[in-house]
Amino acid sequence: MDKRSGSTADRPPMHVADVIAGGLNMAESWRTLRKTAHTILTPQGSMKHLPIQRAEASQLLHDILCRPEAFYTHIRRFANSVILSVLYGKRAPRYETREATAFFEAQHEWELVLEPGATPPIDLIPILKYVPERWAKWKQDCAKTRKMQRKLYFGLLDEAKERLSQGEENGCFMEEILAKEVELGMNREMTGFDSLLVWRTRANLKTDRYLGGILMEGGSDTTSSYLQSLILALVAYPDAQRKA
Repeated sequence: MDKRSGSTADRPPMHVADVIAGGLNMAESWRTLRKTAHTILTPQGSMKHLPIQRAEASQLLHDILCRPEAFYTHIRRFANSVILSVLYGKRAPRYETREATAFFEAQHEWELVLEPGATPPIDLIPILKYVPERWAKWKQDCAKTRKMQRKLYFGLLDEAKERLSQGEENGCFMEEILAKEVELGMNREMTGFDSLLVWRTRANLKTDRYLGGILMEGGSDTTSSYLQSLILALVAYPDAQRKA
């Protein structure tokens, strides 16, 4: 599968995800987005971010020592702060930090909408797409989730854009993307904010607008879920915990 990713990296379309993420979530423009994201995801690229990971890990250990009963949210803060720092140059020193709270609230809504059974079988019965919104709660849920995601991701990109314009950049990944936007073939929807440098057709503007958001989802949600499960496993198996 690894050697044939061109033919195996696929899955059936999901209308609900298309409605929320504008049609893509790293699908239609996958080649452009994957090439762009690749620089941050390689082993060599990851080495640049070790100081951030170590600093956040130190706080995580301190937080768990001081309040072990809150390990669930400590881990969420840790994972979110690492990727938030790498992508946007901003930390989440507390779980209650505005960006962390906004992310996990939006992520919760995203997961609820995508749960099997949460919506009618739209992909099997396409005519259901045309039911008016007042009779389709799932459409209201999609609109709510879309609004929450755009507010967070576009807001973070606007801050990075403002720093660039003021000559106050801090070297985060999304600043690099904004500076090379035309060269990389990115547009507003891909990066998450409206660039005056790149003009696309309406069809192209339907491409994935959440490069930073997608990376933040993977770095915050998947990572924290893994670490939370790891702690539960270590507690359940003391012998393994002692070896660790």
